[in-house]
Amino acid sequence: MPENSVFKDNLFEGKKVFITGGATGMGLGFAQAFLNHGAEVFIASRKEEKLAEAASETKKKFGKKLLWKTMDVRKNETVEDVAEFLSSEWGELDILVNNAAGNFVAPIAAMSENAWRSVVDIVLDGTFRVSKACYPLLRKAKNGASIVNIIANYSWNAAPFVGHSGAAKAGVLNLTRTLALEWADDDIRVNAMCPVWS
Repeated sequence: MPENSVFKDNLFEGKKVFITGGATGMGLGFAQAFLNHGAEVFIASRKEEKLAEAASETKKKFGKKLLWKTMDVRKNETVEDVAEFLSSEWGELDILVNNAAGNFVAPIAAMSENAWRSVVDIVLDGTFRVSKACYPLLRKAKNGASIVNIIANYSWNAAPFVGHSGAAKAGVLNLTRTLALEWADDDIRVNAMCPVWS
């Protein structure tokens, strides 16, 4: 984080954070920010090479270790594998960031069902799979846990050529609200965050 950060360096000290889609872009930025504020961070993504690069870059740039493992949010077995790894490594989870996403520009009339399904499977179904697999770990957090689901402004405002992603993100927004209600008694907060250009 920049030196002029308004947050304390140890804001997340002792917290254990898992970020999906954490090898590049916003996911890696989130990971490095959490690390710089004292958290232990684990990232997962489909490509081993990208994960290794992210961990190496983070170590060089910040002198901090980033834990990682390959995972495809579309495949239950890889999601369960990561949940088991986190259970043996940490035993609990304080923060889950559902950041994994897929998108491409295409008009609905020209979109194949396969193309539609691939985005919905990553964005909506992936958020469901990872949240559910991590639920037992989140319940064990000593001072309550938090899930942050990354959405987009077209979760509630339509946008042309991203109908598949818009529908999936709108589903994530509704799932966020549902999980917030269902898991409140377990002291798990569930919020959605919509990054925008600044």
